[in-house]
Amino acid sequence: MTENPNPPKNEWEFFPDELESVLDEIRARPELLMEIPWARIFLATARLEELKNEDIRTFRGHRETVAKDVVDYNIESMRQNLGLDRVDRLIGPLLSIDTIRQNISDLDILTVGPRTEAELFTLLGLGFAADRIRGLDLISYNPLVDLGDMHDMPYDADRFDVIVVGWTLTYSKDVRRVCDEIVRVARPGATIAIGINMNQYTLEERKKREGDSFLDATYYKTTKEILDHFEGKIAAMIFHHDVDPAVQPTGELIVIFRLV
Repeated sequence: MTENPNPPKNEWEFFPDELESVLDEIRARPELLMEIPWARIFLATARLEELKNEDIRTFRGHRETVAKDVVDYNIESMRQNLGLDRVDRLIGPLLSIDTIRQNISDLDILTVGPRTEAELFTLLGLGFAADRIRGLDLISYNPLVDLGDMHDMPYDADRFDVIVVGWTLTYSKDVRRVCDEIVRVARPGATIAIGINMNQYTLEERKKREGDSFLDATYYKTTKEILDHFEGKIAAMIFHHDVDPAVQPTGELIVIFRLV
């Protein structure tokens, strides 16, 4: 068998015409790029690199229930492009829910603590409508993200069909209050998706390990501890992921459920 003297440099050389058709479609409809995970991260990163300090709005009127120095901590993390793809693991499973997939462009969704635009791009890529997406954070550089405190959300009751809280409860010292606010602004039957860090280390151990980046934040060891804050308010569990502490001391807890 004779080897090809000029092997293709990549698989696209086998069908250049088809590739050009794809590129033409993207040129005509650039919003399609939001459906591609790496494209979302690339765009979010490029936007962050162009961001000036004066472009970042901050909410400094938050309560003592928020972890100390959390605003500056999140701005620094944002500048380092940390965790841009992490929230995809929380939001992606929402498409497995029939009522969301079939009605996605008609649903009002709130993302609590998106920090960067990566989370907004993920929502757009999944099919949520831009005019029905709201974000809430202590920092913002996008008009879709409102400045405010998750312990006292600036929204009317029964406002949202879907609420995503990705790695934000960690910054609260009064998680029950945040959960009460989530229930208040959620419509009956709303879907709630929560991701949070699991950490087995004590505060003193964390302070030694993390140094200057240490936050006096809240950590949980099981998803049950999160769900206990919603006792009597959950109609159905959709998804949950726990970390075996015998396998690893840190990780990520994820729960998705429907409210009554």
